[in-house]
Amino acid sequence: MPALIIYHSQITERDVLCGRGGLTNHHEGNRRFRSVVASHQGEYRTARKHDKADIARRIVALIRDQGGRFLKSVQGKAAGGGHWVEIGDKKAREKTSQALREGLDVRHSRFTKTNDKE
Repeated sequence: MPALIIYHSQITERDVLCGRGGLTNHHEGNRRFRSVVASHQGEYRTARKHDKADIARRIVALIRDQGGRFLKSVQGKAAGGGHWVEIGDKKAREKTSQALREGLDVRHSRFTKTNDKE
């Protein structure tokens, strides 16, 4: 079954846009996604490997339960009115796991620097 095409005008503030650059960084859905990820990072940092995958699953489910979709551009840079498709749960979990790992690196270095000054 072919993927359902989503036009730029159909993207909502609850959707998470996959990709790089200003469009994805400043999109409200991506801001919310980063906030949800940040709220789970303490748990993620101390979790076992199996539990880390479960945390990513829960975040994806939360975004979807709130009406959000994980979307990627099908025409490269889609800023001007391109087409988007949903990426599915597996890719959404991979994106979420990556976001959890990346945030930990930044937070850990800040945490260490703050503690070194005391």
